[in-house]
Amino acid sequence: MTGRTDVINVHSSIENTAPIVTIKVDPVMAKAYGFTASSIGTTVNQMLSGIEATTLKIDGEDISVQVEYPEGEYRTVDQVKDIVLTASGGKKVALTDVAEVIFKDSPSSISKTDKAYEITISADYTGGNVKNVIDSEVISPNLSGTISIGENSRNRMMQEEFSSIYGAIAIAVFLVFVVMSAQFESVKFSLMVMTTIPFSLVGSFGLLKLTGVTISMTSLLGFLILVGTVVNNGILYVDTVNQYRETMELKTALIEAGATRIRPILMTSLTTILSMIPMALAIGSSGSTTQGLAVVDIGGLTAGVAVALFMLPIYYGLLSRKPKHVMLDVD
Repeated sequence: MTGRTDVINVHSSIENTAPIVTIKVDPVMAKAYGFTASSIGTTVNQMLSGIEATTLKIDGEDISVQVEYPEGEYRTVDQVKDIVLTASGGKKVALTDVAEVIFKDSPSSISKTDKAYEITISADYTGGNVKNVIDSEVISPNLSGTISIGENSRNRMMQEEFSSIYGAIAIAVFLVFVVMSAQFESVKFSLMVMTTIPFSLVGSFGLLKLTGVTISMTSLLGFLILVGTVVNNGILYVDTVNQYRETMELKTALIEAGATRIRPILMTSLTTILSMIPMALAIGSSGSTTQGLAVVDIGGLTAGVAVALFMLPIYYGLLSRKPKHVMLDVD
């Protein structure tokens, strides 16, 4: 990735490595001389780090007496290779006869997730659709049975939050339907008002597209608010039509309800829309973070007003038509 031009600032969680001396024990040769990997490691560690010979008590304090080789005795790899081990029978064996001494880079920290080693590689994209190119040209060819793509905690947390919001929106739609069914005492009228929700989503997504605002957690919260507010205009219109039908014909009730309720529908919707315009324009310190919420509600409420005034009368008329009965005169 560092050799590509479509990404910059490539970093890895193991890039800050430090060279260490690694002793790779040959188990066959070690066993032939009467050693084990553990005994060789212990001996070498004592020669490099020293060993506690005894403890002295001076003025009531325990003082450790450490016995070690002079400083600089085993500072280089060649000096470590010259270490001579003593076998159980007193035989002297060179360390290089039973092990390989090499330099090896070691990461400053090792991360694990679900008992699997984890390495984080970060980079900044320089173009638009660079992620798909990186996935196909760099990541996918290097995946194997032991190497897989991990998901960072931020994306995992966002997916969990998105799932919670989607569930909350579904529950909100159901509760709104239940409340309207109880109010109208009719599933038909409830479904009629609920049609304003999908049409309001068209307005929300359309305004998001026009303004270039992406879907985020705040915009999903805007959808959740929209579900409960966009149906208000439909409830107001349908309830008024139901009242007028007691004394008027269907066509007259539809027209009079629109003429009577257009003012309160516009007033309640415009006050909400106008109050969210500063937020949609990202005015203020927190405007940019809540811009998606305002854009979603402005687009949805605008479309909801149009649906309530122009489409609900059509729905109401179609669903309230009485079937025509044909009389057959059979001789």
